[in-house]
Amino acid sequence: MIFLISNVMKAHKHSQVVENWVSRISKKHTALGGHRICPFAKMPNIISVEKLCLEEFTEINDQLTIYMENEIRSSYENLEELCRTLKIRNPNYVFLPDHPHNPSHINEQETGNGVFPCIIVQTKKELDSARSTLDKTDYYTYWDKDYLAEIRSFD
Repeated sequence: MIFLISNVMKAHKHSQVVENWVSRISKKHTALGGHRICPFAKMPNIISVEKLCLEEFTEINDQLTIYMENEIRSSYENLEELCRTLKIRNPNYVFLPDHPHNPSHINEQETGNGVFPCIIVQTKKELDSARSTLDKTDYYTYWDKDYLAEIRSFD
């Protein structure tokens, strides 16, 4: 029974972290010309895992989903490699790593959750549509060219 309570508590903590993250990246920032960090951010499905590994990604669907570790067990490099492997196996999806030990920023605005390692999974079609809309604005002028290339390398 303690194990179940512990899992419920971890899932609740993940939910709080993700809610705060989505709220933060959905706010307009003057440093981004009034844009949001993630203009199309929404609450995803959250799947809590002990460690992010290939075996956790057996039932990918079209809903925006975040796979999040219960504690820091993976390095950013592990997540990067896993995302690239998942991309080869699932070409209709995009897998984006986020790790608290590898913070990312857009014009000095933190983009990650800052707490737990995770992988964001969404359909390539949905992401391409959002990017197409943003390409028609000055949104990407606020991005560091290297960071933009890194993010797009996961497509």
